[in-house]
Amino acid sequence: MFSDCYYTYSKSRNKAIERLKKHLLDRTEVFDLLLMNYFVNTDTVMMRKECFEQTGGFDENLESFEDMDFFYRLASLYKAALVDKPLVVINAQEDNITNDRKKFYKGRIAVIEKVKKLFPEKTKELGFPGRRSEADILNFIGSEHLNANQKKMAFKVFLKSIRTIPFQKRVYLLILTTLFQIVNRRPPVTDESKKKNLNE
Repeated sequence: MFSDCYYTYSKSRNKAIERLKKHLLDRTEVFDLLLMNYFVNTDTVMMRKECFEQTGGFDENLESFEDMDFFYRLASLYKAALVDKPLVVINAQEDNITNDRKKFYKGRIAVIEKVKKLFPEKTKELGFPGRRSEADILNFIGSEHLNANQKKMAFKVFLKSIRTIPFQKRVYLLILTTLFQIVNRRPPVTDESKKKNLNE
């Protein structure tokens, strides 16, 4: 069982639940819906102890997103019911992990890879984790390559992101900028190279 919640920092309820409410109220098996539209807040969930134990608890090997991984596995085993009221008030600011970009994306990527291994047929059928998530992760990886001065790798990854979701103005700009840097990359001029040119 899980409920809606109210975030004091945004003065709103769980937007994902609001968007999916008609589907959530009509079903008790939410695994497919959760895979494509993650909507659970840990503070709102109630379950029997045996459900937690049967699911295997939280994966302590994950640096982040342990709750997401756990609820994917839980939803694959058990039915769920929505209490259509905000029974929990969340006062804290957005999770600090969102401020640590690398940790955020590395954790998300690890969970996606794990879920694909656990449920290969289902994730393939649903196109998990979805094109938007795939493109977002590719953009992060491309930016990491760019920061490491690996421009050719960055270009390839950004191009893959555009193939995933074509209309991304910012990514088009990154592709053009990266391509320009690759084309105009020249070896540094040194005294030795100057002498070589003169001798030639």
